[in-house]
Amino acid sequence: MRRILYIGLLSLTQIAVGAEQPLPEVKVKSMPEKIKKDPYGDFRDEAAKLLDTLYRQCPEAFGNLSDPKQREKLLSRLTTAAVPDARYFGSPKPDSKNELSEAKVNKVSSYAPVKLSDGKIYYCRIDNLSAANVAAFPKESDKTMIVDLRNCTEGSFEAAEKLLKTVGRHSLIIIGPRTCGPAEAVAAVSGKLGTVIMGESSMGMPFPIERVKLEGGALVMIPNRPATTAFIDVPGVAVTPVVPVNTMPQAKYSELKKNGSPGNDKCLQRAVELVTVLKLFESGKKKK
Repeated sequence: MRRILYIGLLSLTQIAVGAEQPLPEVKVKSMPEKIKKDPYGDFRDEAAKLLDTLYRQCPEAFGNLSDPKQREKLLSRLTTAAVPDARYFGSPKPDSKNELSEAKVNKVSSYAPVKLSDGKIYYCRIDNLSAANVAAFPKESDKTMIVDLRNCTEGSFEAAEKLLKTVGRHSLIIIGPRTCGPAEAVAAVSGKLGTVIMGESSMGMPFPIERVKLEGGALVMIPNRPATTAFIDVPGVAVTPVVPVNTMPQAKYSELKKNGSPGNDKCLQRAVELVTVLKLFESGKKKK
């Protein structure tokens, strides 16, 4: 009996001693915590701190912030500093008849090229910058062209890219106060490439405008630039012609096609004279 009790106590002692032994160490690999970066959030915080610092150091530069006009003035500056083409208005801006809208219904305006100056110059009038109108341009590479965009208020940027490839250094583009949208963008780029721009300053709206209403009634007008590199550097301002000429009156196309003469269109008269001189000048250089 004693032997049985001894064996039982010995077993219990072994179990108790075994329970006190440390468990084997298990190594758990810690996963690195991924922190999502927020560049805009960081910039916004920095901008807020900068604005607070400027106000504490130079409160007089902010003027009377109780005045809504003063606040609108400062917010307008901040808007154009971030997006040069955007415009901020403290109160809703009334709709403008001249505002370029993507929802505008396009009208079909197509004019076949007309030969002027004994067929040495092609006159191409475009009131709607469509692919079909650009495709109608003359294929002769040795002909000088006068591209009339005085009334071009509609069109696509796809056609505008094709037009850019068509006009050259010896072409001339006529623009006016009604010229806007893709046609205005073409004039801006062509002028930098050496094409002569004649007429009057354009409208100053080369891109469709998106109106975003903010809380409190303020309005931001943001231009929608096309997804193409051809017009990426075009500013949202009017194009100023290098040869200023009054664009009115404009010759009627039917009379122009019938007579082959600019008639009383003084702007077109000047354009014909100028491209003729440029063509002769270039011919003289080639002879030399």
